[in-house]
Amino acid sequence: SQLSSAVKTYQLLMGQLPPNLEALVNPPADLQNPGEWSKQLDKVPADPWNRPYEYKVNGSSFEIRSVGSDGQSGTSDDITNA
Repeated sequence: SQLSSAVKTYQLLMGQLPPNLEALVNPPADLQNPGEWSKQLDKVPADPWNRPYEYKVNGSSFEIRSVGSDGQSGTSDDITNA
């Protein structure tokens, strides 16, 4: 929920979704308006199994996914938040 909120705040401030989750912590090098960027998180959190979250942009929407306890993407234990 915190990660999803940070992505949405970035989108409001920058007029676009972040290209990756690291953009919530450090400004992307290719920003058109770097003065509008602001840090959303101190660090990108890991999922409950201490793995990185998967992040996908689909046009004007996004998906944040934890691969779940089995560590495999696309299986029944995946957790998705958009």
